[in-house]
Amino acid sequence: MTVPYTEFQHHYPPRTANKVPYNSSVYKMWKRLPDAIGQFKMDGTNTQVVVHPDRHIELFTRHKLLHTEKLDPVSNFTLPDVLQARILDFTPKDTFTVYNAELLHHKTKMVKNTLYFFDVLVWDGQHMLGVPYGERHKIIWEILDGKRLPLHENMIDGQLAVAHNILVKDWDTAWEDAKKSQYCEGLVLKRFGSTSGLQLGLSEKNNGSFMVKVRKPKKNYVS
Repeated sequence: MTVPYTEFQHHYPPRTANKVPYNSSVYKMWKRLPDAIGQFKMDGTNTQVVVHPDRHIELFTRHKLLHTEKLDPVSNFTLPDVLQARILDFTPKDTFTVYNAELLHHKTKMVKNTLYFFDVLVWDGQHMLGVPYGERHKIIWEILDGKRLPLHENMIDGQLAVAHNILVKDWDTAWEDAKKSQYCEGLVLKRFGSTSGLQLGLSEKNNGSFMVKVRKPKKNYVS
């Protein structure tokens, strides 16, 4: 059940510390879950994209405002005007909306000025508490028209993309694709049914029980 969201409050976004090896017993167990999907995990900085009712946009890491906190390693990043305009084009007016994305700019030479969206925490003034991940992801999939980030481009600059859901039958193929990419860390396995409802993010370690990371054993991307 959503609740009205009328003033900005920082909440920790969904995050998991759980990491499992590819093809492990836990990985195989996830393959048997009826509501499991996979997504590519890109090498970036987890970033909340906050659109205020007056249409200005702020970017937050899990803890800090990107462009004002000097201690933040990405404090000097400014979202290009063209991307701000594109975000405002598909975001409801006169209310708060908060997206969760990966900012791909500082951690790899291959991708710059790019936001890789995978969740929406507040939509059109409604905090999406209790809403399953599948429903939240559907919103950004539709507004971004399924725009995927390619894995093997020599250079990507100034894009908005959305994480696409990979069916269980395609996980092993996706894993092989991830291993070849210089800016993909592996996979994130997620559930999209009733167990994945958004919780109030009061601490960094909650809100991530519906997902698990499958990281490549060795970095082969450019940092």
